[in-house]
Parts: sequence; C-alpha cells; structure tokens
Amino acid sequence: MHLSPWPSLNRLGSFMKSVYSPGLHFGFALAWCLALEGSLESTLESTFRVRRPNGALSSWSPDRLSGLEVLSLFLVLFFLRAVDEWKDFEYDKKQNPHRPLVTGKSTFTDLYLYLFGAGSLVLMLNLPWLTGRSWIPFLILAADLLYGLFLIIVEKKSGLLRENILLNLLITYPVNVGLSIYVYWMVHEKIGPASSWSGLPILGAFTFAFLNYEFARKTCWPEHAPAGTRLYSSALGPWGAAAASLTFAFGAVGIMTYEFRVMRFLPWISLIPPVLGSWHFSQDRCSQARTSAALADNLLASCSRLFLILFYTTLILCSLLPLSSYADETIMTLNSIKGPPIKPQKYESDFPIHEYFAFQSL
Repeated sequence: MHLSPWPSLNRLGSFMKSVYSPGLHFGFALAWCLALEGSLESTLESTFRVRRPNGALSSWSPDRLSGLEVLSLFLVLFFLRAVDEWKDFEYDKKQNPHRPLVTGKSTFTDLYLYLFGAGSLVLMLNLPWLTGRSWIPFLILAADLLYGLFLIIVEKKSGLLRENILLNLLITYPVNVGLSIYVYWMVHEKIGPASSWSGLPILGAFTFAFLNYEFARKTCWPEHAPAGTRLYSSALGPWGAAAASLTFAFGAVGIMTYEFRVMRFLPWISLIPPVLGSWHFSQDRCSQARTSAALADNLLASCSRLFLILFYTTLILCSLLPLSSYADETIMTLNSIKGPPIKPQKYESDFPIHEYFAFQSL
C-alpha cells in the first residue's frame, strides 16, 4: 500500500491509537501536573507564608498556567513516544512486530513531522511573552526535547546501552524528570526565591512513584518472559525487581507524608494496589496452578498503574485542603522555641525564614 509522504490526520490518529492513546495520556499528564503543582504550591506556601490576593493563606487551586503545563506535558510525552518508536525500531521488529513503524502504517517521514510538530507547538506555547514567565521554563523544555533526540544517537552507537536495561534507565530517565523540573520551576517563579531548593524532596517522590510503574511493567518470572525481551527481572531477578518496584512506592508515599501536614494518611491509601500486586506476584510463583503469563505480568503492572492514579489523586485532595491548620501549628511550634510571639492571623509574606530553618535544624 502506497503511503503519502505527508501524514494525514487519519494516519496520525492511527499512530496515536496504537502507541499513544490520547485520552489515557492526557489524563496521566493532567493528574501528574496537578498533583505535582498542588503539592509544591501548598507545602511551600504553608512554609514560606506566601500571601494570596485576600491577604491570607488559602488552599491551592489550578489556574490558567496549570492548563498550559498539562498541555505541555501531554505534547512532550507524545514527542518522547515518537522518539521511542524511532530508537527502538530494530528491537521492535523482533519483539513488537505490531508497532506502526514496523508494520508500515506509519513512515519515518511521518515520525519526523510528528516530532517537529509537537516540539514546535510546545515551545511556542511556552514563550515568555505568552506565559508571563522567564525563559527558564522554555529552556528546560527545549533541553528535554533535545536530550530525547540525543538518546536516539547514543543508543544506536552503544550496544551496551541497548542491552543493559539498568544503564539504559539511568541514561534515559532524565527526560521524565525534566518534565517535573519544568512544573517545579513554573511554581518556583510564582512562589519566589525562598522556595528555590525546598521542593526537591517532592520531585524525588514523583520520580520514585513513576519508577514503581517502570519496574513493575518490566518484571515477570523467567518462564513467562519472551525470548530476547529486556526486563528488570532479568537484571535483578524477579524477586529483586518486584521488591525494587514496591520500595519505590513506599519511598514516594513516605516523602509526601513528611511534606504534608494535613490529611497525611491519604497518600498511604495508594499503597494498597502495589502491595496486593506484589503479593499476587509472589503467590503466582509459589502456586502449582499458575495463572497465565499475560494475567500474571499485566496484574503487577496494572496494580502499579492504579497506584499512580491513587497517589496523584490523594495528593490533589491534600493540596486542595485549607492550610490554616498547618500554618497555626507551625507558628505555635516556633513560638515555643524562641523569639517574640508570631500572630497567626496575619500570615505576612515577610515571614522570618531564619526561624523556620532554626526549627528544621533541631
């Protein structure tokens, strides 16, 4: 079948349906962005006494730039999906023959245009005179896109990087972290210089949360693994990979429990699916009547997907809660340590930061 060198909307739709479901990925970008932005804004505001227009601390709520961040994440994730199709072409010919690039439903010309279109659009949307922000968020996204293209060259030249899945993760995962840094910097410019390094633990939590899914989706017992498939369970062993996945989930929830001072029990709800998934994974190995490979492997990954959904959802709920109770609690603690009393009803923006760090160092 002859394909036009210029992709039609039908071919773009077919490509996205095969490897990048728009509804699923937009929902993921929405949850990821709102959870991260809300977590950063609500925890940093309560720490540094950022004053809202009404003069007092209030709960976080999305705004116009939140929509821009969601759309930017969606477009960059599509860009990176196209990058993966390009760099994994030879591998997919053996392991994933249904991929659109392998079957011929999409061409490399299509792929180049998808990359150019998504990259150009996301950079245009983040120009400073459109966002009211500095050039830094724009440059973060540009660096992320360029690094994604750089990975194509690196993987084609390095056999070790292609075959060693842990080294591959170490080199490729920064493109995911880069998107969290973009959201972080957008929030930082809203909060102010006092927040420069204070949100880094939250970035770590979101990194751990997705690593839980990354490990879970590439972990299975040896008898279930198709020949030649790159799996974390091949590098670490099934028990090691499953344990790493579960550890990342607990690490993410633990960090966020420390960061939030209200409704801190909510994120722990998200641990139910990965715990149950890991239990089922171990039982599948021990049982003489094992489930099918597809069910066993997909269940672990499905539980991790549910973990991400619950993790993001509970963080959004925590972010939407009023912060006054935490603010008053912190002020009462500071008053008990030293210095003149701080009146909780004012919440001035010139909160004595040195008092906060003195408290933290105890």
